[in-house]
Amino acid sequence: MVAEGNYEEAISNLEEDLRNPFSMQGLTVAYEKTGDKEKAARLTARLAGFNEPLIEQAVVVIPFRESHAVANLQAGTQ
Repeated sequence: MVAEGNYEEAISNLEEDLRNPFSMQGLTVAYEKTGDKEKAARLTARLAGFNEPLIEQAVVVIPFRESHAVANLQAGTQ
């Protein structure tokens, strides 16, 4: 749903699965696309701090942390 741009429906579905990093990542995008920056920021912090020994952490969380660290550095230099 996120990939199709159906953000409102994605949000209602993804909010039910907040223990899954894949869902959390999609939900962060959906919040950002709908302009809910406060929820996006809270979920970004939560996902960046996610630390459970699951394959999802290696596939989603570590690259997510790295991309947000770069974005934060770039935002600070502008």
